[in-house]
Amino acid sequence: MQACTILLQLHSFQTTPAPNFFPLPGPMSYDFCSRFFAPNAGVPEDPVCGSAHAVMAPYWANVLKKRSLAAWQCSGRGGEVRVDADDSDSSVRLSGAARVVMEGTLNV
Repeated sequence: MQACTILLQLHSFQTTPAPNFFPLPGPMSYDFCSRFFAPNAGVPEDPVCGSAHAVMAPYWANVLKKRSLAAWQCSGRGGEVRVDADDSDSSVRLSGAARVVMEGTLNV
């Protein structure tokens, strides 16, 4: 995965103050790949960031002229995210395997 090799060399961005994500055209069977850093939010690198993919999906859907996309996040853990961009209601649907990292209750 040449694009992931390039992204893996971007570790110097881990010290930037604002959240950063880096999208690139995807290698092999993926439409795009990315990495996400938000060190000032306590996230040195997000292993697979759903919110970043929700932002990138409409962009890549327009560039590639397709609504259903396969994405790969090139973190150390790595992960595949399937995204569907829907122009009719400006929504994005994400799917893929997930890991529970926190559980709780929200009282409103």
